[in-house]
Amino acid sequence: MKVAVTGAKGLVGRNVVKNLIKSGYDVLSLTHSKWKGCPTEQKIIDIRNYEEVFNAIKGCDAVIHLAAIPQPDKKDNNPRVFENNVVGLYNILLSAGIQGIKKVAIASSDCALGITFAHNPVVPLYLPVDEEHPASPDNSYGISKIVGEQIAHSFAHRFPDMTISSLRITYVADVKKVKNDISFAQEEEVDQYVWNLWSYIDKEDCARAFRLAIEADFKGHEVFYIAAPNTRCLTPSMDLINKFMPKAEVKENFMDHESFESTEKAERMLGFKAKNIWRVNINQEQKEAGVEKILGY
Repeated sequence: MKVAVTGAKGLVGRNVVKNLIKSGYDVLSLTHSKWKGCPTEQKIIDIRNYEEVFNAIKGCDAVIHLAAIPQPDKKDNNPRVFENNVVGLYNILLSAGIQGIKKVAIASSDCALGITFAHNPVVPLYLPVDEEHPASPDNSYGISKIVGEQIAHSFAHRFPDMTISSLRITYVADVKKVKNDISFAQEEEVDQYVWNLWSYIDKEDCARAFRLAIEADFKGHEVFYIAAPNTRCLTPSMDLINKFMPKAEVKENFMDHESFESTEKAERMLGFKAKNIWRVNINQEQKEAGVEKILGY
């Protein structure tokens, strides 16, 4: 089975390529610039160019689409992020549909929810958030992702034999490098705003999720949250709710540092469950400084 991977040169892309090779797939790496040391066949394309995209994926059985501008411009007043991300996704899905490529996995984002990069602080209506939670992004990146999901939904109706997965991946980390690094939990100041609900996913787990998505046997388009089962915050989850999200409807009692993003659907339909979990071992000096130990993972 031949799989084309767009954005193969990036953090997620490199790990997806590695996972696919290890799993026995024939991989085509599609990048916007040369990837020195690329372990597979490589083609350099502009995902905004339909003809280039169409020709590049000829002969493939599946596509994993990761290529995108990963955040809004600083002032979020430049349409290039929205244009690049939406046009690129459209070109991939149209090319795949016309050519009869039935398996497509897309890198959406939990930014589609509308909390991350919001111009004004936003909190969820209920917790944990799931795929049914209303999405209301107000920035170019988040809107590009929610529009991308709608495009995927439309193509699934147009080409009913396709299996299209939109993976709402969260903050991607290298858990092995930050396993005992408290600064990982303090990368953003917890007192500012909710940011992305303090969620994260290890790069290897993220890559595995994309492989599972192209191996799934459902028909149509589905959205999935992809996150670790715990937060990357030293404060227990219920304390975070009480301090930052007191008006949110809490559908379940959160244990210890349980994640606010539900991955139940991904576990049920894709067989995905994160394996690489972050935690820190707190020493006595840190305990005396008021740092709490993460429990239960």
